[in-house]
Amino acid sequence: MKDTYFMREALKLAQKGLGKTYPNPLVGAVIVKNNRIIGKGYHEKAGGPHAEIEAINAASQSQQGLTLLRGSTLF
Repeated sequence: MKDTYFMREALKLAQKGLGKTYPNPLVGAVIVKNNRIIGKGYHEKAGGPHAEIEAINAASQSQQGLTLLRGSTLF
């Protein structure tokens, strides 16, 4: 898949925080490895974990854990 697809997915996730993240920006994050999404997240509300942390947590909860993140790309 192309990078633009994964970036669009991150932007879609960011929209879920609309109206809840001020003064922070809307942010979505997608972690990809071997053209497969292994983690995703978004900044849900001001004061809460940021999108990147949510995506890392989602990816690290799989069977392979944090090892899966090695060599991946964050969008």
